[in-house]
Amino acid sequence: MEVRGKNGKGKHLFDWSPEKNQIEIIIKDMFYQIQFNGNIPGGGYKILKEIPKNQLPAMK
Repeated sequence: MEVRGKNGKGKHLFDWSPEKNQIEIIIKDMFYQIQFNGNIPGGGYKILKEIPKNQLPAMK
């Protein structure tokens, strides 16, 4: 699911997979895939992938 600003009509912010509780986001030319862990007291997360943006086409 794409998450966008301005009530869904603005800039693409990140992709979210609610089934897996993961997001994919690009910040400062780095791609991150993050898993949220609600079972950990106080919440938590784990970075599953951290790849330079310019290497993304090579992954597909």
